[in-house]
Amino acid sequence: MTDTSPFLRLKEERKRLKLTQAAASAVAGVSRETWSRYEGGTVSPGMEVLVAFASAGADVQYVLTGLHGSASPTMRERLFLDQFRRSTEAQQDAALRVLLNEERVQAEKSQLAADEQMLLDGYRALDAASKKRMLASMILGEPGDAVGAQASTNTTVTGSGNRVAGRDFHTKE
Repeated sequence: MTDTSPFLRLKEERKRLKLTQAAASAVAGVSRETWSRYEGGTVSPGMEVLVAFASAGADVQYVLTGLHGSASPTMRERLFLDQFRRSTEAQQDAALRVLLNEERVQAEKSQLAADEQMLLDGYRALDAASKKRMLASMILGEPGDAVGAQASTNTTVTGSGNRVAGRDFHTKE
């Protein structure tokens, strides 16, 4: 709904932010009665009041002109963003999976080749002990039985197209 009066849009923004008149007046540093006069159109809010209201997440451009601008984030949104920025990448990914569906998070990630995705899916399906053995084997470069397979002691991998973690892999044992 777009009201033609800035006073009605002020009320609309307050309600959008789920603030009572008392809460909005506290944010703006005025009395509840003064805020009521703003919404009633008998008094116009000053610049300081509008700046304070914007800090609570109000779209002051909309209040003044009727055109939606980029509203400042609410206190809750700023808290979320600050915490998100302090989190590890794994924690950020987990938060995004909660807020978005899993497919969108995967689409945002770089696309893996089919064989790399198969390897990753297989790794994710392993129990914790098998994952530890596999990682230890990969990191230490030792043949292991991470998934119960027998490793050959005379491994030869040559040529192009052999990729390990995004790099070409060439080895002779």
